[in-house]
Amino acid sequence: MEPDKPENKPENKPENKMASYLKIFLVPTLLTKIGILYFGIQYSNHPDEGYGWGLLFVVALTLMNFAVFLYKNWHEPEER
Repeated sequence: MEPDKPENKPENKPENKMASYLKIFLVPTLLTKIGILYFGIQYSNHPDEGYGWGLLFVVALTLMNFAVFLYKNWHEPEER
């Protein structure tokens, strides 16, 4: 088998690419959404017990995850 034959190259179908994006984007989004909801509700019920710091941390983590997602997928080389 020669390496430049088309049948030896992995196929990069649009469905596989979309599934990859969904996994990379949705899993951290759902996990941070749970953290934001938990700390937001706790902070609104108990404002002087330090839940505000947890809320700020989770919001910062969400923004950092989104920035990493954009950075990794911004300049992806086009396949021809």
